[in-house]
Amino acid sequence: MYNIHKSYFKFIRLISVLFFIAHIAYAQASINHKNGVIICIIPETGKFTTLGNKVKQAINIYLNEVQQNKKEIIFVDENQDFIPLLRSTILYYGHIDLIIGPVFNQDTEKLADFLNEINAEIPIYSLSNDTNLLKKKNVQIFGFNIMDKISMLFSEEFFQEKNFEEIILIYNKKKFHKSFQKDFVEIAYQKVNMKPVTYPFDDVRSFSRVLKLIQSKRDPDVNSGRKTALIFLGVNKQISRYLNDFLIKYNFDPEYYEFFFFSDIAKYTKFAEKLIPVINVVEYNLSDYKEFTSYYENAYGYFPSKLALSTYDALESANIK
Repeated sequence: MYNIHKSYFKFIRLISVLFFIAHIAYAQASINHKNGVIICIIPETGKFTTLGNKVKQAINIYLNEVQQNKKEIIFVDENQDFIPLLRSTILYYGHIDLIIGPVFNQDTEKLADFLNEINAEIPIYSLSNDTNLLKKKNVQIFGFNIMDKISMLFSEEFFQEKNFEEIILIYNKKKFHKSFQKDFVEIAYQKVNMKPVTYPFDDVRSFSRVLKLIQSKRDPDVNSGRKTALIFLGVNKQISRYLNDFLIKYNFDPEYYEFFFFSDIAKYTKFAEKLIPVINVVEYNLSDYKEFTSYYENAYGYFPSKLALSTYDALESANIK
């Protein structure tokens, strides 16, 4: 009888200890959850480990340097069967803010189907490049960096059918790496066999001067019937307040110009509502790379890869604070 009581108390003590440990673990998870939890699915083993390391580097720079954010990152190896670990992680934390990755198309499809199966409303910011996956629930594709997106624009049938007379790039030099201008010119020549004219700006005043200069070079008495493509990169909120007025002031008639914005202009609702009735706008989203690339180069000694820039795009688009 004594042994039975002794065993019983040992059992009770063991249950208490396990309960205490579980309570501590839950409390820790709650603390982490206050800052937010991000799951990152990348190859951490196998022949594609290097790709996973590029993503890790980008996340490290973004959260620790650019945003100085304390969100917890859970890394899951894409090279393994990641569904069981993902299931237990979701169960443990209860709420996941975001999933970055996977890198490969088939894994993104697998992930989307799994989350749909368990009715988990978690945004997937995939680093793959199959745009068909956008049909999947909660999936966004970020396997393209800015040069890829510009190349895609030049490859679009509607862009080539326009048969533009000239392509002009107006870009914010505070936001883009010095090699960007050269890359842009090379892609334009390769895709549409044209060498674009480029104009940098860094503030409202220089932006206004650029528009005035462009318009001063157009002969109002000559009309070839072909438009000029004006491509804007890095138009920020401050400049957007004046853009509509500048375009009207310098007579940028939609009859002669087509406008393409790689920017966050869509965020500025009042501006967009005012602008769209006046000119034709094709909206593309673009992140500000310059601060990120500067931190990245200082930390690792080389310019970030396409995958690292795509990771930055995903994090920036998620508006992680």
